[in-house]
Amino acid sequence: MPLAKIDFVEGRYDEARIAKLSDAIQAAVMNTLRVPPEDFYQLIFELPKNRFHVTFIHGRPKETRLALFKDFNTRVDAAADVSPNDMLITLYEVPGENVSFGRGEAANAVSPAHEKGTRPSIVQSAIALPAVKQIVLASRPKGLPTRGNIRLEEVPMPQLPQGGLLLRVLYLSLDPYMRGQMDDRKSYARPVGVGDVMPSESAGEVIATDQAGHTVGDTVLAPSGLCRSQPDW
Repeated sequence: MPLAKIDFVEGRYDEARIAKLSDAIQAAVMNTLRVPPEDFYQLIFELPKNRFHVTFIHGRPKETRLALFKDFNTRVDAAADVSPNDMLITLYEVPGENVSFGRGEAANAVSPAHEKGTRPSIVQSAIALPAVKQIVLASRPKGLPTRGNIRLEEVPMPQLPQGGLLLRVLYLSLDPYMRGQMDDRKSYARPVGVGDVMPSESAGEVIATDQAGHTVGDTVLAPSGLCRSQPDW
């Protein structure tokens, strides 16, 4: 759970540019530290000096930390037009036993064997991760659809697929053809299986990418189905 603290000159950047800078920093953290997209923790302040800090639990090798510096410089410069010469980046590594996500439990508890110099045994505390809410077909309607024919479910946030994109859904499309897909009969559109996500086209914002043709912040059209991240619903 890296925490990025971003400071910038007051009044220098508009909200759109700050958003691009924020997304670029998160993309670098995801790419280099291999954290999931739901680990999105940032504090943004307007101060008299350009700098940002990243705090994470101790243990990553020096090569990874140096790679993270380069990734920050490249992505922030490309996304928000902030020169690497204007960035002061500070990494803070915190022992896991000094971090708690709640309930008074440490994020990483080191076993006594680790303190004796042997290989550590890490006990992870339970962390509530953001989920995706999606509408699935619960049963096939007879006549007009009712609320009982659909069901709202929560599923884990997906990982960034290899060669793919991870999107934040902005707009969903509701169309008449969707009614026909709820029936199990031959049609120009494939029927939806009971228990499957109802289909839908969406407009979404790229929040993570493994495609050379797209960058964080791009807006794309995609057949996402009727789903959005939990804070949105």
